[in-house]
Amino acid sequence: MRTGLNPRPFEGPARVVVKTRPDHEVVAVTAVQESRFRVEVAPGLYRVRVIPYPDQPKDQCWKGSVKRAQVKPGQFTRVRLTVENICVV
Repeated sequence: MRTGLNPRPFEGPARVVVKTRPDHEVVAVTAVQESRFRVEVAPGLYRVRVIPYPDQPKDQCWKGSVKRAQVKPGQFTRVRLTVENICVV
């Protein structure tokens, strides 16, 4: 999000993809609903990415973030992803 703006949650359709690290195997894909998502995966290291407007051709203006996450046995791991319009100055 850009500094100095009043950021609002992205309200368009989005999909979250979870891949193992370091081999990049997809282990979960889920839709974002009301700016939130939840997936259950085994303990391990992951790369979590949000894809805005997943069913449309790539839009050059919308960029989703990517985060690394470590899931420990018996614990939840929170990941905050963002989507920004990089065409807005």
